[in-house]
Amino acid sequence: MNGTGTVFGPTANFQNLPANSTVNITGNSTLTTSSGVIRLNNSNITVGSGSSLAGAFWDLNQGDIAFANGSIATMNDWEQKGTNAFTFTLGSSGFTALTPNIFRLGGGATMANATYNADMASYTGGIGIITLMDFTTDSTNMTSATFLTATRNVQNAGVGVTANLQWNDTTNAIELNVTAVPEPSTWALLAISLTTVMVLRRRRVA
Repeated sequence: MNGTGTVFGPTANFQNLPANSTVNITGNSTLTTSSGVIRLNNSNITVGSGSSLAGAFWDLNQGDIAFANGSIATMNDWEQKGTNAFTFTLGSSGFTALTPNIFRLGGGATMANATYNADMASYTGGIGIITLMDFTTDSTNMTSATFLTATRNVQNAGVGVTANLQWNDTTNAIELNVTAVPEPSTWALLAISLTTVMVLRRRRVA
């Protein structure tokens, strides 16, 4: 899909992608459902900057989706099902948060079935928390601890920073937490401090 149009599925209630499809959405295009459900059926979708996923209910059945910074996702229901993988490619200053409405897990899926990837190769924005997906409602009782059971990969974090993917219990958001890597001198000071504490404790025990 490349253009400014909107593509709808073939029927009103069952707008399924053909199994194992590869869909590249570019040029401010939109893949949407007018009503009912769209099922990914083991498909791979790439959403370019300015392009979007929209509509009613997205059954992500075995699907993989890659989002570029500046892409858009506003579907009402985001239901992870089967094994899913999601990739977020940051821009130089961060990532424009995707805003689906309801987060769901369906068909017996758990967070252990999901893989989240963040690519920071273009990022130069420094430390801080970057929101990747901001859901209005969580229907799964997701917690930050449960989210950690998913496979979480951060690539190309760059010199001087490290990052991890996390769930925000308050805002129902998937975030990338970028922190500074301590300088070698800082590690040395920490090691000296710990050694001093251990020595003092031994003297007290003696």
